[in-house]
Amino acid sequence: MLHMVLDTAAGGIRWLWPWSDAELSLFHPAAQHRAWILNFVLHPSFLLEVALLAAAGWVMLSHRRSVQRSSA
Repeated sequence: MLHMVLDTAAGGIRWLWPWSDAELSLFHPAAQHRAWILNFVLHPSFLLEVALLAAAGWVMLSHRRSVQRSSA
């Protein structure tokens, strides 16, 4: 679900399907770079996704460390 919400920010999701084919998105990354992937990677919304992944990794590692300490 989080992936779909994040895609709504810059990618567009058909939240109202099958009643409507309209894609909903908050903003569209401008085509500033020749390589299309750079338009998404260098967009500020991508930083949000990276921050969420980093937070999830931190939570996973801290949980794993606390389980190892309690079992030792």
